[in-house]
Amino acid sequence: MSAGGKDPLVALLWLAAFVAGLAVIVGIVMWRGRRKGSRTIALDAALTVAGAWLFLAVVVAGAQLIQTLTSVELTLTDAPVIWTAAEPLTCTHPDDLPDAPTVTCASTSGADVTIANLSMGARLLLASAQLLTAVLGALPAALLATIAAAALRGAAFSRSVVRALYIGAGVVLVAGIGAGVLQALAVSAALGEALPAHGIEPSFFRVTIEPLIFVSALALGALGSVFQHGTALQRDTEGLV
Repeated sequence: MSAGGKDPLVALLWLAAFVAGLAVIVGIVMWRGRRKGSRTIALDAALTVAGAWLFLAVVVAGAQLIQTLTSVELTLTDAPVIWTAAEPLTCTHPDDLPDAPTVTCASTSGADVTIANLSMGARLLLASAQLLTAVLGALPAALLATIAAAALRGAAFSRSVVRALYIGAGVVLVAGIGAGVLQALAVSAALGEALPAHGIEPSFFRVTIEPLIFVSALALGALGSVFQHGTALQRDTEGLV
């Protein structure tokens, strides 16, 4: 998650409120587990947090999709545009710089652009990118819930967990790449519909895919292989008993 604003204190307070809320949920689960004498408190807490995470992910994703498809104005964050009517920003390094902090160079490669009355095609592209991003955000909670539920059943190394990890690796790869490509196409289509205007025009087509997507997919695949090996060992051990 991220928290921001003009006042750093407000942003930090929002972040602290989120952490405090999470701590309260975990604390309640642990308190109830201790009262019942549960030996799986950590798993109970993980399953509860995963459930709350999935619920919030679904609510936020639904709100985003409704706004994208119905709102008159939509804002494209860090869209690649240039100001053709503006004075160029030149970088100078004078010798007689003052001792106080001084800006000597400034440039921009993007801006937040708000566009009204976008076509449904551009909205659907943007909504598709948001949906895939929401899937990526909810996936860790789904995997955590699957593993915790299997462990509570006494089958941590079950085939369902192995299958979930392998499927999760594929989902991360496809959804991560797809979200980046669809977001770039959506921004390009939206800018193409509304610009050039007011001395602003699109600058270039930009696709951003985080390297963490590939690392996460490899990590989940490797974890799935480990659990698959654990499943085989557990089956062999049960056969010896």
